[in-house]
This record gives sequence, C-alpha cells and structure tokens, in this order.
Amino acid sequence: MEENIPNAVLANTSLQLTVEPCFKLSLYQRLREPICRVLFGFTYFNLIDIPERGAQVKQMRRIYENAETVIIWLGPDSTGHQAGPAVEAVSTLPDFLCGKLGVTLADLADIKNVYEELSFKHRGKLPRPDKTSFSCPLFWANLVWLLLSYVLHPTFGFSNAYCWFASTAPGEMIQRPENWLNLLYLASNFCATDPRDVIYGLRGLIKSSKGSQLLDPDYSKSTEDVYRDSVEAALLDYENTDALCYLGGVEDSSWVPRWDKFMLFRNPFRFGRPMPWRPAGDTKPVRDIDKDSFRLSLTGLHLGTLAIVEPHCDTYFDDTVRKTENGRQQLREVWGRILGSLSAIKQAPFDREVLVFLAVSFAFGLDDGSHPSDHDLLLCRFVAYLKLVLEERVFDRFVPSHVAHECRDADGTLFGKPIWDFDYPESSFFVTDEGVLGCCMASVDRGDLLFVPLGSTYPHVLHQAQSHYRMRGFAFVHGNMEGGAEKASRVTVDIY
Repeated sequence: MEENIPNAVLANTSLQLTVEPCFKLSLYQRLREPICRVLFGFTYFNLIDIPERGAQVKQMRRIYENAETVIIWLGPDSTGHQAGPAVEAVSTLPDFLCGKLGVTLADLADIKNVYEELSFKHRGKLPRPDKTSFSCPLFWANLVWLLLSYVLHPTFGFSNAYCWFASTAPGEMIQRPENWLNLLYLASNFCATDPRDVIYGLRGLIKSSKGSQLLDPDYSKSTEDVYRDSVEAALLDYENTDALCYLGGVEDSSWVPRWDKFMLFRNPFRFGRPMPWRPAGDTKPVRDIDKDSFRLSLTGLHLGTLAIVEPHCDTYFDDTVRKTENGRQQLREVWGRILGSLSAIKQAPFDREVLVFLAVSFAFGLDDGSHPSDHDLLLCRFVAYLKLVLEERVFDRFVPSHVAHECRDADGTLFGKPIWDFDYPESSFFVTDEGVLGCCMASVDRGDLLFVPLGSTYPHVLHQAQSHYRMRGFAFVHGNMEGGAEKASRVTVDIY
C-alpha cells in the first residue's frame, strides 16, 4: 500500500457486515457514503478519483472472487444504536426460515431458484411474521431502518409484512440471473449513490457476447448516456427489443429505462423466466439510434389505434379488496365499467371467444404461478372471479349461462398473478379501432398506437407527439402473441 487508510475512517465504521460468497458480487452498489479509501481484501482505491474509479470498477469481479473475506462498510449507526440489533435480525430471519423449510444456508447455493423452488412452493410451512417467537415492534423497526437506510429503495415504505416478503423471497437476489437485463431490473430496487453504478457496479456479473464495450465503466459519460448505451447493448446482445419492456413511465427519453427507479411490479419476465411470446414472428430488430438527439427509430407492425381505454390495476385481483364493503363496491364499479364499455362494440352477453380474450389478456396469458397457462383454465378462473365480484344481475348480463355452467367449479381467487400489499402502477384495458382487445402495463389514452417492434416479446403502446412518438408501456394482446400479427402493415416510427 502506498498510504494508510485514515484512522478516523476506521473509527467511524460502526456498521459492518461480513459478506458470504453468495452475496459478495452484488453489494458494491450499496455503499452509500463517499469515504476516500475502501478496503477490498488488501485492495483499496480512491472513489473520488474518477479515472481510478473507472479502472478499478472494471476489476471488481476479480477482486471479490480472489478475496478470502469481504467486509463492507454500509454507513454510520443511528442515534438509537440500531445497527447491532439490525445485523442480528439479518441473521435471525434466514436461520429461522431455513429451520422451518428444512435446509441450511449452504444448501441454497445448489438451488437454482430459491424463491420458486423453496419459499413459494413451501410457503404453507411459514407462519405469519407476527406469530414468530422473535417478532416484536423493535425487531421489525431495526430491520426496516437497515433496509431503508442502506439496502432497499427508500420509497417502498416497508412494514412488518414487507420485511417478511423481503426475507422469504431472496432467490433472485442471491442467484445470478442468466439475463443481465433481469439483473439490472433487480438492481433498480436497491440504491446506488451514483446512478451509473446500478450498471457499472454490477459489470463483473454481466456476461455479454455483443455490445459488451457499451457496458464498460466510463465515468465521463452522463447517466442518460450510460442508460441509453445499455439499451443499445441489449439490442445487439439479445437481438430482440426486451430492454424496452423495463420502462416505467418516468423517463426523459421514453425508450431509455431509468435503472435507478424501482421497477418492482413492471417486470415483464416473471421471476426472470423467459416468455414464449413472439408477436412479430421470427424477426430481429430493425432499428437506428441517433445518440445526439436520443432518437430511436424502430420498424414494426401496426396493430391499430386505441379506440376504447379503461384503467385497471392488478390490486383488483387481491383477495383483501373483496373482504371490505368499500373494496367490493369498487370492484363492482370497475368491472361494470370495463364490461359495459366493451359491450358498446361486442354484444352482451359476450360469447365464449370474447370472454377467453378478456381472461387471457388480463392474466397476460399466465396462471397464478406465473407460468404460461391453458386458455380454458384462465377462462374458467376469470368467469369464477367475475361471479365473486359482480352482482348477480350484472354477471348474468355479460356472461351467458352455458359459459357460467362450464366454469362453475373453478376457483376465482386464483385468477391474476400473486398480489402483495404494495402500491401497483395503473394499467389499462383497451380495444383498438380494428376490434383488437388487450391490456397494457401503463396508463394509456384513446388515439395511442398499438405497435409490435420486429424482434419483440410484447407489443407496445406508443403515444404520438407531433411527428414522433413516446413509449407508454408493453401490452398483452391475446391472439397476437405467437406470430398472429405478422400480416399487419409495417411502419417505422421515431421515438424520443
């Protein structure tokens, strides 16, 4: 070493975590305080010196893989001295969960998807968090302080139930996603002092065969340039437009995801699982990027203009909404409005085909386990769900008796994806001027364009602004997800 780390820095290092190998590679981004020198084994570098920082960040994977022990300084203790109890809580939770599930921490390294294969599958073995022997207000308060101060995005507003969710769903956090876009999606739910480090801090984990140089640390670039380059790298590497599915509607350039804004419920690839949809058939992106003007030109298929739009939200499928009178009233009004709008162009009661379109589109073609599902199963669960939420006379108005009879034994509580107690973004049900039905994971307007980029997994909704477009969000259109849109007219759009 050319110089020693100042004693003052070491003396103030009041919150330290010794990181096990499975966590080593993902915690660099969580450093929240600008200390001048940081130890990585026996390697240290100056975070303030931008050229040195860029050079050393490129070596983070090598540094971590060759270190015998890694100690990460997260920041100072709270005035209430919560650091010690919070770190103990971090140990208590996995020990308790592993005990209940009959595994050890070492076993987790051999499980490909900890959440799906272990926690979710055996969730019946886990008690409510407030029913555990260690649960008390102080325990959760200390853990919340640690999560919100140094780990998770501060806008989550965690409570006891949320801490439990964080502790029972760590699979994606400690496994290395095969798709680096999903890695960035997960990283968006954490914090980085420098927003560029949401990508650069994870560069050692990202394997890219094409366009990899676009992801290499270069701190002379602006955050916007770094994020734009990530889209270009993904277009080159994966030869599809999946990067555009991670938009949250908060972007300045509407086609460049803000990887530093949490995307918890906009993930188009459930639990990192690839989806089988190919709405543009076996095609590859046809695109051009103007880096000066931040313009993306895309060629794709025009599926029509939105003629009917009705807002909805995934929380409508949450059982807890139906358990209150206000919730039941809200659901009656929402579904009455949606079905009533559809009846303006589709005669009620709807025939079976229309109800299948509705069921599959609202479910994004997925069952309650987020797997692509049989359409008949989704139909039966959707009709059973409507039976639960609508008044009998309204249900009979929209659902013919023979379809209701077919679905009589289905469980309506299983329709929709699993819902947790968070604020979900507003989504939209729509019908195009050509009668195409679908659902978009964003708020959209009448007159918006339904567009399928070549090489896409999902259609997208675009909003026209003068001579160009802005992206709204990805959509599901039953009947057009497996190549059915190939005969539509081709257009090239400029997106800003």
